[in-house]
Amino acid sequence: MMRVLSFYKFSILVISIMLLLSYNSFGEEIIIDNFDDYSVGSLIGQGGWTSQSGNGPIVQENQNYGNVITSSDNWNDSAYAQLNYPFRFNKTMNNCYIQFTGQITDGSGNNCNALLYIYDNNTGSETGSFGFGLYHNPSQGKDHQPFINPPKKWGSILSAGIWYDFRLEIDWSKTTSNGVGLACLKYKRSTNTEWITESGLSNIELNINGPENLNAMFTRNEGLSGRVGKLDNILINYGDENINNSSIWGKIITSSEILGYTANVGGATIKAIPFNLSTVTDIYGEFEFADVPTGECIIQIESSYFQTLTKSIQVNNGKNIINSIEIFKPKCQNMFTQQEVDLLIHQMQSEKDTIITEKEATIAQLNTSIASMYTQGYLDEAINEAEKRGELKYDINNDGKVGLEEVIKYLETISGVRVESLIIFPEKRKYFMSD
Repeated sequence: MMRVLSFYKFSILVISIMLLLSYNSFGEEIIIDNFDDYSVGSLIGQGGWTSQSGNGPIVQENQNYGNVITSSDNWNDSAYAQLNYPFRFNKTMNNCYIQFTGQITDGSGNNCNALLYIYDNNTGSETGSFGFGLYHNPSQGKDHQPFINPPKKWGSILSAGIWYDFRLEIDWSKTTSNGVGLACLKYKRSTNTEWITESGLSNIELNINGPENLNAMFTRNEGLSGRVGKLDNILINYGDENINNSSIWGKIITSSEILGYTANVGGATIKAIPFNLSTVTDIYGEFEFADVPTGECIIQIESSYFQTLTKSIQVNNGKNIINSIEIFKPKCQNMFTQQEVDLLIHQMQSEKDTIITEKEATIAQLNTSIASMYTQGYLDEAINEAEKRGELKYDINNDGKVGLEEVIKYLETISGVRVESLIIFPEKRKYFMSD
């Protein structure tokens, strides 16, 4: 039976865990809790344990396992006891596993579980959490089966009253549809050494933002009518951390032209898909990723002007240089090509020339019309002739010319329309003939 220091010295254990992480001593199982240092009875109030809905698991003495945590036989879905264990995953690690020992006793009860949940304690809720363990709910057709949620997946039926080890192995280097983390739930009898893997419990997408966001776990044991869930020995293995100085430097180029100009490759978003890394190209199309794990890497390029492009590269130790990644497929299929732009400009120039030609013809016609209009001298001569014929009586100002007033009178005479008042020279109306 594995033992640890007193819970009241748990801070020493936490410091040890941190030291293990800082010195990259991975590959060892770190016991988080085996419940041996709790008082037999309710966990509420012991070592930071809290209760949901005023109920929670109790600690019982087990002849073979020491103290174990177990549910009462009147639990429901809204009741559990919780302790936020101060652990921290490293965001650069490749993998890890979380493990505990559990069982469900035999009996007639429904809705009996022995589960362990891991989640982000910073949110103050179970948002983004996942749980795994042993599940029993005959109303749902589930009978002592390994279980992971989300998404809800069940394994084969296990025997009641038998202690099993449940191990959730996580590959943090794998990108999922909404995050990172591919998990596989394995199990075995605690007395055996060989783990059982089922296809239905493999390649489970956890969809977590990143391992560094997970920092809390809690138990959820349920029981009813003599059938209860039991749990013991929570431990973690932090797996491998990918530590190297590998980096990727690259440049995005394009020979495509839009409206006669080379398309801008600055500001394109570059993602290293397997490692959840993202950056933006500078004005020259250059980008860089630092501290990239070695191995295959999928580079994804997203640009405002071009369709998304993916490229697979092999990352080796040191600086990996990609001299050029060319993007050439415009995102908008109805954008003008250079030839189409040239044709459009030619058509516009032709229309412009036609308009200019028509304008020049109109101006020439106006000039011709103006040239054929009567001059002032011609009008004076015509009015003088009219005065000689007696059609006008006076040259008002005696200057030998007929001005505006005489013209008006002349028009009255030949048209038969009399002007009652002269607006321009009203004081000179008397000089005009009265008939």
